[in-house]
Amino acid sequence: IMTIHQPAASVFDSLDDLYLLENGHLAYFGTLDNAGAYFHSLGMSCSENCNRADFFLDLVSRPPAEALAALKTPSNIDLKSASWVSLYKASRLAVQTDRPQRAADASGRTKGTELARFVFLLLRQLAQNWRQPSYYLRGIQLIIISLFLGTLYLRLPHDTAKLTELSGAAFMNIWCVLFSVVAMAPTLCRDRRLVQQEYANGAYQLYTHCSALLLAAIPFNILVAAVYQAIFFFLVGFNDAFEPYVHAVFMTVALMLVMEGIVLMVAEGLKHPMLGVTFSMIVLGTLFLFAGYFIHVDDMPPAVKWIPWIIPSRYALEGSIANVFDGQTFASGSGSISGYDLLYSVFGFTDATVSKWANFVIVIA
Repeated sequence: IMTIHQPAASVFDSLDDLYLLENGHLAYFGTLDNAGAYFHSLGMSCSENCNRADFFLDLVSRPPAEALAALKTPSNIDLKSASWVSLYKASRLAVQTDRPQRAADASGRTKGTELARFVFLLLRQLAQNWRQPSYYLRGIQLIIISLFLGTLYLRLPHDTAKLTELSGAAFMNIWCVLFSVVAMAPTLCRDRRLVQQEYANGAYQLYTHCSALLLAAIPFNILVAAVYQAIFFFLVGFNDAFEPYVHAVFMTVALMLVMEGIVLMVAEGLKHPMLGVTFSMIVLGTLFLFAGYFIHVDDMPPAVKWIPWIIPSRYALEGSIANVFDGQTFASGSGSISGYDLLYSVFGFTDATVSKWANFVIVIA
């Protein structure tokens, strides 16, 4: 669908269908060839050398009687009290193209259901995600990082002497995922202008747009997360079982959606690509400082001790560490210790925090 202002004859003749409006109401809809025949039947014909675009627009810009008088051509139809809308409704073309009309709002515009708008936005956003480079760049970035860090932490032994490296790899796993989303800020700032225009014109509600944006991001994030964790999770040697890998993929998707929401809010507030990237990095730093990795939550000063309870990175870190250690056995000197006991004795876990899937649900929430 295209709106065009005063096109050249060559451009206009390349169009298939024509939609003419009179004061916002349908005055003609049909093929370009039928348009000439339709207006000719009313006694108004375009000469061979005229621009049909100008001719049709000149006709519907004034009442039919005035248009006919200006052309000085005879007509068997009484056009004194007629409008282009009424003439079209009475024509054979209107019967051929008639379809059930949806309810109109106070301004006379037809309104679709919000569900239909949601489906349209979802399909459009899926197509945009497929075409635009944001998710491809994220995937490439995470593959490179997974190869680099996976080689750095290559097949870490399950030994208490390597707890620092194992927990550090789990932390870097979260950091890389959140960091990869920051690059979306320029794209969201650009798309925001289109959304603002469409919302201002009553095209849809904001919750419809946000819901479509969320659902359209999920399949791409699942694909990126599955490839990234397939490389990083097994290179590091966190846990070779399938269920921990599935948890890592789900937690990665949840973190991507969380960071996309944060970057979306930053883009809405700052409206500038570079400022959006900069401030998103500041938010990213906050998410890591208060995640409980550098300073345990219980050891934080009372003035900031409440912050870890409201940020998702804390629960993501707890869930990821539980995913690495729970159900495994670690060498300790001449003996061994279970990963479950390490979660309690070394990482300060409690019965309320050891569930990795509960932490995933909290991140999603």
